[in-house]
Amino acid sequence: MNLRELIDRNGDFDARFAALEVTGVASDSRKVKPGDLFVAVPGNKADGLAFLPHAVAAGAAAVMAERPPEKRDKADLVVSGKVEKITTKTLKFGGDGERTDYTAKVAVDKVEKGDGAKAGDTIEVTWFYVTKRPSKAFPGAYGQDHGLKEKDEARFWLMKGKGGWVVIYNEDGVEKK
Repeated sequence: MNLRELIDRNGDFDARFAALEVTGVASDSRKVKPGDLFVAVPGNKADGLAFLPHAVAAGAAAVMAERPPEKRDKADLVVSGKVEKITTKTLKFGGDGERTDYTAKVAVDKVEKGDGAKAGDTIEVTWFYVTKRPSKAFPGAYGQDHGLKEKDEARFWLMKGKGGWVVIYNEDGVEKK
C-alpha cells in the first residue's frame, strides 16, 4: 500500500511522498523491516524518536511521529567540553544515499543540567547525519551536520539513549564555542 492509502486526507504528510510504497508498520525500531512505516511514539520506557536512527538504518521507508524534534529544554543532560576523538560509521540510506553515525568522546569541563556526568569525566556522545542524499525522494530523518572536529569546544544538549548519550534531535543540539 502507499502512504496516501495509509494516511487519510486528514493526516499531515508531504504530498511528494503520497505514492511511497509502505510494506508494513512497526512502532519498535528493533522490529523494523525494509519498507516499513516506523511509528515513533512515546512509550512506557522511552520515546520512539530516540530510536529514529535505528529504524532508518533498518530500512524504514517513512516515519510518523507525534511531535517535532526535541527542544533544548527537554535535554536530560547539558554539558560543555572538548571533543577528544570522533569515530564514524557509514551506512546505506534510501537506496543510494549514505548516513553517517558519529560517536564523539567529549572531555566534560562543566555540567549545566542533569546527572550522569561531572566535570573531569569523558563521555560518549552520538548523532547521525545523511552525508549523501539519495537520488530519489526518501522520507525519513536526515539528522544534523553539527560540523564538529576533534579538539573543538562545544556545548551539548543530550538525551539518554539505548547505548548512552545522544544529541537531541535538533539542529541546535550542539553549539560550538
